[in-house]
Amino acid sequence: MIVEVESVAWIAGSLRLGPVSLNLHDGDVLCIVGTNGSGKSTFLDAICGSITVEHGNILLNRRNLVNVPTWRRARLGIRRLLQNSPSPDPDLSGRDFISLSTRISGWSYLRRPMISSDIISMAEKLGLSSLLDQPLTSLSYGTWRAIQFIGVLAVPGCLLLLDEPFAGLDQERADHMADLISSYVARSGAAIIAAHPGDPRSSISTSAVNIGEA
Repeated sequence: MIVEVESVAWIAGSLRLGPVSLNLHDGDVLCIVGTNGSGKSTFLDAICGSITVEHGNILLNRRNLVNVPTWRRARLGIRRLLQNSPSPDPDLSGRDFISLSTRISGWSYLRRPMISSDIISMAEKLGLSSLLDQPLTSLSYGTWRAIQFIGVLAVPGCLLLLDEPFAGLDQERADHMADLISSYVARSGAAIIAAHPGDPRSSISTSAVNIGEA
């Protein structure tokens, strides 16, 4: 068992949502489906620790995370891709950003050649090889989004939280990203993907939960 969510309730704006209960095992990809404002992102916030749940428990490998801070949850193996991309730093290239992502998480691909080769492989699959050394501010939104995705996957973890990861991507790049998610989960644990109803890439999920429905 990777994740156990037990009767978790939380607040999204003026909405009180939940309770939600679910279990994820190694290799599972759960798709959280809902429209804008339904509480998908807030549910991911609850798991990574950005908000405090009103009720219930969240267990990662049998450890209760309810009172565990966000930074420690990251050290325990939770990796998060935000829905709203932060403004890129004009002084950083894509390679700089990925390196910084690994260092913040307590890793350094400069000290671990395996991580560096994984980054190169992911960049090639997403068509980013020639763009990694360009300033982030010169890149399109979709390319900046894909680089953030690599920054998340470049660090070993056991649970991916991906908030609308395919937004802003062309079909080919989105399909390659879906393949990378499946490969990562097959090696490293489980994933939860927040998506809109009808997103074709949600077909990689092994199960689905509708958020915000009566």
